Amino acid sequence: NQWLLHTQNCEGVSQPQAGQENYQAIQKAIQSYSPPQSQSAQIAAMWTLSEWTLAEVEFDALLPAVVTLQINNNEQNIVPRGIWSGHTKPWIAAPLIRTYLKTQVPEIPSKLLNCFDPRSKSFN
Repeated sequence: NQWLLHTQNCEGVSQPQAGQENYQAIQKAIQSYSPPQSQSAQIAAMWTLSEWTLAEVEFDALLPAVVTLQINNNEQNIVPRGIWSGHTKPWIAAPLIRTYLKTQVPEIPSKLLNCFDPRSKSFN
């Protein structure tokens, strides 16, 4: 994990911030995915590359999650098979989640997965 963090070129991978249009669209897609529990979604971090996004999310009543989204027809859509939910202890979160998502969504860009570095207290 340390080697990857120091050698990965994340040029082209953006991290949308609150207030940006795509950030708000991603948050809305997550909050409306499985209401009412999903409405408390708080995004800890997100990474975007072309039409793909990984969003690290915490909820009031749900386990923490990493959600894969893809833009289709100009809309942010959650990729149902690309959701990691739960804690990762005793394992290091990033490699475990990257491997799971690559297995579930093989078409996700490796560059995006390799730049995923969890920020929330749930995965650290």
